[in-house]
Order: sequence, then C-alpha cells, then structure tokens
Amino acid sequence: MAHPLDLYNWQSSVVLCLVSKPDSVVIEVEVDRNAIGQDILDKVCASIGTIEKDYFGLQFYGPKREPLWLNLRNRITNKISGQCPFRLRLRAKYFVEPHYLIQETTRNLFYLQLKQDFSDGRLEIPLEKFAYMLALVAQVELGDLSHDYANADVFEAYTALCPSDDTAQAMYSGELINVHNEHLQLRGSSKSSVVSKFLAEVTTLPTYGTECYHIKLETNSPPNTTTNQSTNSPTLSRRYHLNVILRVGPRGIEVLGEDNQEIKKIPFKAIQLATHSGKMIDIHIY
Repeated sequence: MAHPLDLYNWQSSVVLCLVSKPDSVVIEVEVDRNAIGQDILDKVCASIGTIEKDYFGLQFYGPKREPLWLNLRNRITNKISGQCPFRLRLRAKYFVEPHYLIQETTRNLFYLQLKQDFSDGRLEIPLEKFAYMLALVAQVELGDLSHDYANADVFEAYTALCPSDDTAQAMYSGELINVHNEHLQLRGSSKSSVVSKFLAEVTTLPTYGTECYHIKLETNSPPNTTTNQSTNSPTLSRRYHLNVILRVGPRGIEVLGEDNQEIKKIPFKAIQLATHSGKMIDIHIY
C-alpha cells in the first residue's frame, strides 16, 4: 500500500536568508524555520555590530518586483514565497536627526543608504547645495585630493557619484568645478566627521527618509475650484478623485500634485486615526 510522502518532515529545520546591506554586501543568516522576522534582524544587526536595530527593517520583493516591508512579528516562511535561500534587504526604516544616532556603525549604514538615494536621484537637492553635498560624498568615497588642480580623471570620478538620470546630469554638470573647490576644503577631514556632515545636510532636504506613493485622493472639492463658486452649487456634493503623490517621511505626510506642488502637509501629531481596508486608506486629522 502506498503511503503519502511527508514533505514537511523532509524539509530542513533551518532556513538560509541572504540579507543585502545598502552597500550590496550580502550577509548570510541561518534561522529556525519557525523564526519570525525580528529573529533575522537581530542576527543581522549583531553581525554588523549595531545595537540600534530599532531604526531598521527588512524588505523583500513582491510578485510584481515591488519592495515590501517584512512584518517582523510574523514567521518568515508565512510571508515570503519561493525556495530558499530567502533574499532580503536591510534598510533604514525610521529616520531620525543624526545626533540621535549613537554608534558610528549605525551612522555609516544611514550614510550608505542615503548616498544610494543621492546617486539614484531620489533626493531633491537645491542647486546651491549640490556642490557641497557631492564634495562630502567624494571625500568619503575618494579621500583627499592628491593635487590642487582638477583634471579629467577627477571630473570623471565626480560624474560617477552624481545622480544618474539624464535630467540631473544636465542640471548639475556645470557644478563640477565647484565640487572640486569644495572637495579641496575638506582635505584632511576624517571619514567619520564627513559622514556626520553629509547626514546633517541630507536631514534638511524635504525628501529625507521619505517614501512616495501614487494614489487617488477622494475629495469634495473639484479641481481648480474658484473662490466665487456658490456654496449651493450641486458640484460641491459630488465626490472627486485626484491623482496625487503621498509622501510619507519622518516629519509627517505630504500630499503633492502630479506637478510636485504641495497640496497639504499633515504632521503626525495632527493624525487622530488612520485605518485601511484593502487599497483604501482613511486618515482622520484634527
């Protein structure tokens, strides 16, 4: 008589997770098959020597290759599909002012992630700040300039550190000589001090630590409502759906138009209640 195969007992009691840091270095972590996400994060943070693990989270890719945050309270085998090894990304999730970061290891992890955001063009950098910020990155990545004059090799190295999209390259290309001048001023600075300066500069940017979501906003107000419209107008009782950008960050929530113009800013302390059902998010504010 044939017996059904007990595949569960054939499975290993441990699972292998490959966790990539912001600098793409991969850490191998083995955990029990019943482990939760927090167990993995604890092991990763222990291996890199940071105790400030509350600022970090783990991401994985969903079926549409969209990055999703792993719920650290859930069993990993219940959340991630596919075969082992499971591939995860260590990312800063809760961004704070740099002076709250105690360990140099933690500051370096923040720097690596924000430098990647800088290179990918996810940070909105005013032109007047660009030269100094790129010079800070260059001092960390390239070290002291060996001579006072600029040459093609130096400019090529700066260009490699610039935001990679064509629009940013065109906008910032004329600033490279200013980057060189700022870089010269940083000669002799230690890596840790420059990292701290970079974090202090990034903190002032409106996109620091933010994530953007393209959503439809439901509102009573039609687009381009004029101030002299009668309050008895039947249009005011209708519901409108506007395509907007929801930007969530350490300072609160911003609602932006498709042209990136601010529609509304909501500090976290003004949020009374936030609920969601399926794809619908309902935010109650004071």
